[in-house]
Amino acid sequence: MSTDPFLWSLSLRPAEQSFFVEPVSARFAAALTGQVQVLARPAEVWRAVLQVRASGEHLPWLEAVLAFRAGSSGTLLVSDFTCLSGTGSLESFDDYAAGIGTTWFDDATGFEEESGILLKTEDGYGLGGDGGTVAVLPPPLALATEDGAGLLLASDCALTLDVPDQTGMAEGAGTPRVIGGCRHRLALDGCRPFSSAVLAVGDLIQTSPGRGHLIVTATAADADGIAVFGLAPRLRAPPVLGPPCCDQVRVLMRLADGTAAPGPVEPPGRTTFTLSLIEAL
Repeated sequence: MSTDPFLWSLSLRPAEQSFFVEPVSARFAAALTGQVQVLARPAEVWRAVLQVRASGEHLPWLEAVLAFRAGSSGTLLVSDFTCLSGTGSLESFDDYAAGIGTTWFDDATGFEEESGILLKTEDGYGLGGDGGTVAVLPPPLALATEDGAGLLLASDCALTLDVPDQTGMAEGAGTPRVIGGCRHRLALDGCRPFSSAVLAVGDLIQTSPGRGHLIVTATAADADGIAVFGLAPRLRAPPVLGPPCCDQVRVLMRLADGTAAPGPVEPPGRTTFTLSLIEAL
């Protein structure tokens, strides 16, 4: 019998399905007081119940597949047919930077032609570039500091500043990508700063082959474009680094009870299979 997981075809959609994360907890009740203590355990797993109505060429094919899986010893890669594509924005830091212009401040404040003057060096870089000498500014020009004090340049005055290398002050760059994760947390960078909609709560994400997770919490990305998302069930393998995959997520599962007997064949040659599946660990 085959030991390789079988890839469930997306064209064979179930007539009915239940696809959910089953939590695991321990419950203790005091005999004298009746008080109940509940302890959550990090052993939650995916469960699925699929009711598949097969006919024509799908009927013998499905019977052969289930027989070849040898009951619970075989595994299937199954999708949640109600969530085949993600609904998150996947907005990137690059999109954000292109929309507001160059920024070099920790609070992500951007320079705009209407609101200020961008000082440029002789080599064409801004104050956040690779360093250099600021070009002479046409006077008169008033420079205000954060505490309200200011400097007024006389009409015959020219200002020259030596700017150190400040390349590291840029908040971030790139597009959303997985950079790591542990237990119930997954971290992404390259996200749109201050956005909590890069990945949507309730969507699925594929972190490694055969391991899909439900996004249960989403925090706003910081100024560097880093965001942390809560997952269920917990990570059981190191996440694959790179762009997040939220489309056609597949979970490695096996038959929970070892059987998948078909129901009676109805005219015109159609029968119903009820498959009870549990995540294969």
